[in-house]
Amino acid sequence: MRTHKRAHAAHSYAEGNGLRVAVLRRPARFVICARDAEGEDCRSGGDPFVVMVRGPSAAARIVHDAMDGTYRAAWTATVSGNYWIAVTLHGEHVLGSPFSAQAVIPHADPSRCQAYGPGLHEALADSPASFV
Repeated sequence: MRTHKRAHAAHSYAEGNGLRVAVLRRPARFVICARDAEGEDCRSGGDPFVVMVRGPSAAARIVHDAMDGTYRAAWTATVSGNYWIAVTLHGEHVLGSPFSAQAVIPHADPSRCQAYGPGLHEALADSPASFV
């Protein structure tokens, strides 16, 4: 019978873009990887990892236990600015925590933009030409 390896904060870590940057009102995702006191990967879940976010506004956050030693986490900012993301286990930070992240305003993706209308094809001098 295998016993559950308990995760150890000093050997566990978090990784992913969501620890560096977030786009307002969109989940900034990252993964927490549990390791035991010997630094070995944990292969089961059940460890009480906590994500705390401090910044210019409150931020929603979730941690989902994948039951395989990894935890999918996300936080959502509603105000742009600098945030600190702390990932802890039993009150102790995982490797690299707290993390510094920047929440930014979403920008248009030029590859997904379109312009259309008659003003793109013809116009008269000193007259408005319309397009969308």
